[in-house]
Amino acid sequence: MQTTKSVFVCGNYGYRTGQIDGQTIKTRVLREGFAEILGGDNARELDTSYLTVNPIRFGKEARRCIRECSHIVMLPGDRSLKLILPLFVYWTRKWNRPLWYVVIGGWLPDLLARKRWLRRLCSRLNALYVETPTMASRLSKLGLPRVQVLPNFR
Repeated sequence: MQTTKSVFVCGNYGYRTGQIDGQTIKTRVLREGFAEILGGDNARELDTSYLTVNPIRFGKEARRCIRECSHIVMLPGDRSLKLILPLFVYWTRKWNRPLWYVVIGGWLPDLLARKRWLRRLCSRLNALYVETPTMASRLSKLGLPRVQVLPNFR
């Protein structure tokens, strides 16, 4: 059952490893911002650091959250992107949910230049948020629509 105005934020929170860096902090701050606006119960999270520990359980939880939430935001790193993007694109299309990708770091244009299949999947995102205008320009030149600049925050 879909909850009105709910968000599912999937990214590396670093809970399993105790990791604290730019990626985990940005993911946590973004999720906390949604929780503050929508209420804690309407901002769900899933930590991609558990993806390799138990991929079946991770997949089931991600599927359930996508089915139940009205908006989907993902912040995967390069390794987890290859695993979760195909699933997330499929499930969000199946249940008619918007999917936003907030990119952390500057590696995505190089990866998508080499991986056409990932580029095709990224073209199906509702929005792709990158940290710099240079990244936005490089992604647009690769043919990706709906690229927006969301500067890094501290």
